[in-house]
Amino acid sequence: MPTMEASLKNANRQPTRQLRLKRKIVGKEGGRVEQVKWGKDNQLLTLTSGASSLTSLLVWDAPSGIRTHLVIPVYSWLLASAIEQKEGTHVACGGLENICSVYKLESNQEHIEASVAELKQHDGYISDIKFFNGKDRILTASGDSECILWDVGTQTATEVFSGHDGDVTSISLSPTDPNVFVSGGVDNTVRVWDVRTDRILTASGDSECILWDVGTQTATEVFSGHSAENF
Repeated sequence: MPTMEASLKNANRQPTRQLRLKRKIVGKEGGRVEQVKWGKDNQLLTLTSGASSLTSLLVWDAPSGIRTHLVIPVYSWLLASAIEQKEGTHVACGGLENICSVYKLESNQEHIEASVAELKQHDGYISDIKFFNGKDRILTASGDSECILWDVGTQTATEVFSGHDGDVTSISLSPTDPNVFVSGGVDNTVRVWDVRTDRILTASGDSECILWDVGTQTATEVFSGHSAENF
């Protein structure tokens, strides 16, 4: 039986393999890095805030540490950003203006100020953004308690996902099914959505999971069994 002293020594022992810092990327513009996202082929997107409400999107080549694009957003007070994963040609951002702006990364243009789309329908701040399986569709989450799936080309909302009882703070796409995403909010629930159906699955702190019919807003199945809160 090991002694407490031996256990403490083992806990303080350094690992045999150290993590190594590969590269430190520093922007000349300075400012605080609010978000960082991986893109395609070692792209990095950083959402950087400067003095007052000034914000910018910077795209980097991670291996070299070279900045490839500087996007000056139309609106200030940004909270969320995203970079398209399949082609790496588009970025998006949004915040307190309730608008999601989309920009195209031109190969021959480092400084970008004009957006290719302005997605306007939310009545609350933009809290999270995801490109939805390519550059042509975007999913946004908002403080208005809704998620919206957009057609970027027409700048219109194609699906509105309502159900949260408060701000939606986070969304994530399924890694195995391109039609499924999850959302989480201040109402203490995580909701699983399938864009092909009118049903959602929610989990909450009351130890139950519920399958809902969105059209009728009624519970079709209740799954009980947890002995404590799900979160």
